[in-house]
Amino acid sequence: MHIRATYTENRGACSGPRIWWQLHAQGVRVGKQRVQRLMQQYGIRARGKRRIRVTITDSRHSLPIARTF
Repeated sequence: MHIRATYTENRGACSGPRIWWQLHAQGVRVGKQRVQRLMQQYGIRARGKRRIRVTITDSRHSLPIARTF
């Protein structure tokens, strides 16, 4: 199955539209809705992006900037 091969090729980081685009570029004639339906049917889900950790930084201080050489 082309969808599963493309999914494993990209280590699970592809969603339905991206898999569809890669299949389209390879010459496989398939619709976007079919790709999404088949992914759902076989339990293939794209990995989510990592959340950015927000840190509280005080940049308005009068201390000298640390330099690394």
